[in-house]
Amino acid sequence: MSARLRELARHTEDIVHTGHYRSPLGHEVTVAAELAIALAGTRLHGPDPVPCRTWTTTGPPASR
Repeated sequence: MSARLRELARHTEDIVHTGHYRSPLGHEVTVAAELAIALAGTRLHGPDPVPCRTWTTTGPPASR
């Protein structure tokens, strides 16, 4: 993976963890409510139970 893509992934994770980001014009954009709705509606379906970590907007992933 290129350094550019790694940085983009890191930035995306930062947005998910903090619930906001700064636009190119310098305005703070809050996405916490939208993230909470998306996280609440996210499901993982597989042929067998799949262990996964749950994500919250208040901290690092927690094991389930």
